[in-house]
Amino acid sequence: MMAPMSPTVRPSIAACALSLALAPAAPALAADAVDGAVLEAFNAVVREVGDAEADPARAIELYERALLDGPARGFGRLHLRIAHLHRAAGRNAEAAHHFDACLADERVDPIDRQFICERGLEQVTAPLTIEGLPAGGAVRIIEPAAAAGVHLSGARVPRGELRVVVEAPGRVAERSTITIDGPTLWTARVGLDAPDGPLVPDGFVESPVEPVDPDGLPRWPGYVAGGLGVALVGAGLIVGVQNRDTLADIRGRQSDGLCGADRCAGDLSSAESRAGLADGMWIGGAALAAGGVVWWLLTGDQGGRW
Repeated sequence: MMAPMSPTVRPSIAACALSLALAPAAPALAADAVDGAVLEAFNAVVREVGDAEADPARAIELYERALLDGPARGFGRLHLRIAHLHRAAGRNAEAAHHFDACLADERVDPIDRQFICERGLEQVTAPLTIEGLPAGGAVRIIEPAAAAGVHLSGARVPRGELRVVVEAPGRVAERSTITIDGPTLWTARVGLDAPDGPLVPDGFVESPVEPVDPDGLPRWPGYVAGGLGVALVGAGLIVGVQNRDTLADIRGRQSDGLCGADRCAGDLSSAESRAGLADGMWIGGAALAAGGVVWWLLTGDQGGRW
């Protein structure tokens, strides 16, 4: 019997996965149910990754680009190589997504799907069983984003920390964190009873309501509201136009491959926030201006004071 390798020479799983993902295409591709154009495109991107000097972030970017466009679009072996790179970096949720996509692609050789894609998926995931969930309740995964969605008890989830929210009829939603390092049985943590009816009962606070006579109301609030509304509309349009140029610049950098592994996610998120701010400014300004006009008409018709 061969003696076991010493810890000093045994290669780590991460190192093996990284080497596999950056290695040239294997001869087993001949058994894949794809035409020559797909194989040629796959081999071309593998050679390009090899020229990237073993940069995992660059390799993922090149593989993802080939997944989205070209003859090898959606090819399971591209998913497989991306999965190995994510697993080597400890990103189990992303790795699980790509191992699963490789397993689902019938163009990949069945033996490879069973012994590489399926086993890879099993290594980065584990079953999570939920108990104690009320009837009609649900456990929703919110982080990591790659695994987000409603969880069915017993299904596999990425290893590591999961942030979930438990929703149940008549209960306040409750957030929890679960650590997955193998098959896990978790008792659902259900929130408190949701309040029934209004938070402040009718009649708890009594205040006399006097009819408002528009005769004699000042007109200046209408002018102020209208002026502020017009200013907000103008500011919102200016911010929106400027942000449109910013978004165009980000899209250009993404197309030119200048963003790196995060594909300018931070810049894109900031631009999207500014776009929401611009929309809120001009919509709110329009509503404020309309309110000012209504106030002016009401007080004007009744002979209101300045």
